[in-house]
Amino acid sequence: MNSDNGESQHTSDNEVDQSKATTSRRLSDVMELQLSEITASSGSYVWNHFTKDPDYKNNKKANCNYCHKTYICSAGTTSGISKHLKKFHVTKLLTEGNQKVNKSILDMFNESKWSYDKDIMMKILIRWIVIHQHSFTIVEENYFINFVHSLHPSAKIPSTDTIKNKIMTYYEEDKVKMKALLKDLPGKVSFTMDCWTSPSTKSFLSITAHFINKEWNLQNIIIDFIQTQDSHTGSNIKDAFLLGISNMSLESKIMGITTDNASNNSTFMTSLSIWAAENLRELIVKIRASFLRREKLSNACKNNDINDLKPILDVPTRWNSTFDMIKRALQLKVALEYIVFHDKDLKKYTFSEEKWAIFEQIKNFLEIFKEVTVIMLGSHYPTLSLTVPLYNILIDHVEDVISNDKEDDDDEDDEEENEENNEENDGENDDDEKWNQIVKKAAKKCKVKLLEYYNKTNDTYLISIILDPRLKLKYYKDHNWEETLVNTIYQKFVNIYNKFYASTKPEVLNNTSEIKEKSVMSRVFKRRNIEYINEIQTYLSLSLMNEETDPLEWWKVNESQFPHLSQMA
Repeated sequence: MNSDNGESQHTSDNEVDQSKATTSRRLSDVMELQLSEITASSGSYVWNHFTKDPDYKNNKKANCNYCHKTYICSAGTTSGISKHLKKFHVTKLLTEGNQKVNKSILDMFNESKWSYDKDIMMKILIRWIVIHQHSFTIVEENYFINFVHSLHPSAKIPSTDTIKNKIMTYYEEDKVKMKALLKDLPGKVSFTMDCWTSPSTKSFLSITAHFINKEWNLQNIIIDFIQTQDSHTGSNIKDAFLLGISNMSLESKIMGITTDNASNNSTFMTSLSIWAAENLRELIVKIRASFLRREKLSNACKNNDINDLKPILDVPTRWNSTFDMIKRALQLKVALEYIVFHDKDLKKYTFSEEKWAIFEQIKNFLEIFKEVTVIMLGSHYPTLSLTVPLYNILIDHVEDVISNDKEDDDDEDDEEENEENNEENDGENDDDEKWNQIVKKAAKKCKVKLLEYYNKTNDTYLISIILDPRLKLKYYKDHNWEETLVNTIYQKFVNIYNKFYASTKPEVLNNTSEIKEKSVMSRVFKRRNIEYINEIQTYLSLSLMNEETDPLEWWKVNESQFPHLSQMA
């Protein structure tokens, strides 16, 4: 143990900061659970926020009370409008969910009922500190003390140490509740891990559990935020993960683990975009740093009937932010060209049409990756069944790029005889050639990386497609998968269903009489076995649902019709 008081104090301060950050994340998860409780009880809550069309019985249309967007409640479900509320009007939901709490707080200040309760004050105070990430020492600031005493002169304000201890007490209480919740889950749990290094170079690992509860709602809860030893090595991450799930007794419920890939920040997409966007990045830095230039850009947008958008500056190690920067620059092209032309200090950032064409190609190349990223980052819907289809889309995309580059190479041979007539365009041709080489190299690296991960997908991904009412076996047939492979996938699906989810399981027979008895009993229960098979066949015979359908909502509605398949889903 280090005896240096200064270092000890610094470590203590770091521990307080870490405790605050961790507790804030966990409390955010508790709020997420509260939101899920609001939306899980029944679909009726949505009608507090949506108004049915006068002809709702026929057209199933409903209008949002806040933004007036219209939705169609297909198949009588409310999943679409529920998602809309969670995405765009979550504060309205939380307000509804907290009505009882708010009423209690208001009642507390009602003169006829009010009485000071230190426990209530403590819980409200801690909730405020944690949610807004205030310093624990705020309770010792004079103006805060004066404010509280203005509300109630005899209120006892807790010390910093008391706040810290109470937060840990509440955390331990919630940890017990969370552990009980996870223990009673009907299915397995998937995990994601995110590594993070603090400015003081301390390494942390965040572990998030993803599961479907009994109400068919997808839940995402941070179960631990652990300081790891040394750096983010594979061994350290493994040890921290095992510690986190053992603390929650989840060792037997692991379905899958997804890790981040921080070591691959310098990937093909980063190298692809940095070369082409370097000058653009410098231009945007200069515009954003000058109020006058920002005003000129805004006026140029208005004068050219362009949406008055702010230029985006990327983080070079985040390819998706570079994509956003280039896409925004293309939207502002005319306005950017105008201020560059009229500002002598920006003349060197005059881009040729060929350069703008390169920006357009980068955008087109990366756009599909951005779309897939957004889909896979969804936290309110399951993405497992989409993994293989999205991989195939990306692989097809890069193969098309590689194929086009090969055609370009063939065209270059035919154009060699015209080189002498185009010497004046050598600079631009050099850029074009450099770009073609970069995009070809990037696409090839991309394909290698995609295939590397694609080959790691197991039967779970393939079977999940069958359990998605929007895809089923038809996905494989529509995308020309080999019939023998499709049959193999289907047989694995049936085998897993029979082994783990059908009510009757095969038994080992020890003698002839037992075999005869079993034969008779099989005849007695033949109808039940047929019912299990028919459950699969009935499910597969149903028409595919449209892409807007929420698979979890569909299984919730059809759980009674498919009791065994729903458990598997």
